[in-house]
Amino acid sequence: MRKGFTLIEVLAVVIILGVIITVVVTSIFNLLANSKEKAYQTLISIIEQGAELYIQQDIEGVKNVVNNQGVYEVSLIELINADIIKDDLLDPRTNQFINLSKNVLVMKDTSNLLIYCFEDNECPEPYILPFECGTTFIDSRDGEEYSTIEIDDKCWMQENLRFTGNGCLSNDWNSSSPLNACATHGSGEGANQGSYNDWEETQVLYQWEAAMNEITTEGSQGLCPNGWYIPTSNEWHDLTNHLAPNPGTEIKDNIYWDGTNSSGFTALPAGYRDSSGSLISVGSSSVWWTSSQAASWAWAAYTASSFSAINQYDYLKDNGFSIRCVKTE
Repeated sequence: MRKGFTLIEVLAVVIILGVIITVVVTSIFNLLANSKEKAYQTLISIIEQGAELYIQQDIEGVKNVVNNQGVYEVSLIELINADIIKDDLLDPRTNQFINLSKNVLVMKDTSNLLIYCFEDNECPEPYILPFECGTTFIDSRDGEEYSTIEIDDKCWMQENLRFTGNGCLSNDWNSSSPLNACATHGSGEGANQGSYNDWEETQVLYQWEAAMNEITTEGSQGLCPNGWYIPTSNEWHDLTNHLAPNPGTEIKDNIYWDGTNSSGFTALPAGYRDSSGSLISVGSSSVWWTSSQAASWAWAAYTASSFSAINQYDYLKDNGFSIRCVKTE
């Protein structure tokens, strides 16, 4: 009759118990981890739903940005300030507060539906719809909206560029390098006289280096938004030839100027600034920089009242002219 277990039997029991305890403990940890992950995903879902609610106040504007840029960002701070979420968001996985500098990314899937993804999650690559010329383009840098028009198989903005986010407004207007200043039309300088006070948008005139964002390569983006660029001298020649025999008449606006605007280009007589920064010829002329240089000068396209042509001249880069952007193909 046996009176006890053998050493081998005792060891076997210990091993079996160890395995059982390990399995049980692992299962408990897995359950806890899964529970924390589910709690985290629930929190993220609440944040993303909050972003969806928040953008309803400007849903069309958000859709335009997404269509043009691929992504619209909603910060957690915006959601907190709008009383949509609380400011004490605790990550249940780490028991640490969520970084409030994070954003919810609003983008489109391949079905053209808006989706919302908190950027701490694994978000998909943005799906960018091809831009349709003739629709409104929204510059995500400052929210400015631009009408567009297709002329001779190129997509042109129908409005002069108004972006000043590179700091050019604060740069001194001078005739020595760097020539990186820009200026808006100010009261008392002609912009608010006569019919021109009806212009809907502020006009901005740029020195050439400011227009090119200090990059001198022909055909560069310059200050244009991503996906757009400053046309070359040859592209302005192509536009002129396409609209012959009276290209100036066809691009000039038919409300504020003496053109027909049959091309849809909608040129306004914004005038120009000379090397001293003085505003000249508002209401009677307009000049647009090209991205093409001529030694220490640069080419620009010009038209004026009672003038049916578009001519190009090489100008000193310290002058201030308008910019039109063309969509990258």
